[in-house]
Amino acid sequence: MDTATKRAKAAAEERERREAAAQPDIADALRLAYDQLGRWRRCNDRRCRRHHGCRGDVHACGTADHKRGWTWLHHALQAVRAGQRPRAAMRAADVAVRPKMRTITFRWRVGKAYKMRVPVQD
Repeated sequence: MDTATKRAKAAAEERERREAAAQPDIADALRLAYDQLGRWRRCNDRRCRRHHGCRGDVHACGTADHKRGWTWLHHALQAVRAGQRPRAAMRAADVAVRPKMRTITFRWRVGKAYKMRVPVQD
């Protein structure tokens, strides 16, 4: 790994740490959700399994375990914290994590076509 990649990765990790420190109540809610869902069972950290809850960085564990679901939960909690009703927050989180789709059309005879919606690769 070259130094530019290492710096970019370190900067991203530091940004996540600062965001987590700025929002301690969201981190606490995420930790509670992580513990209640039993995700600590799949953690590689022995301390988490021993204490039956997250004992490390809850953002790193949740993202590594289930990125899309964790992102959805994070969006929903931020919206509720901003004052939205829970149902509206869930809808906003659904839109935020919905994969971008595109339509592919297969044509193989005159007048024969098949359209298929597939997620866009980033």
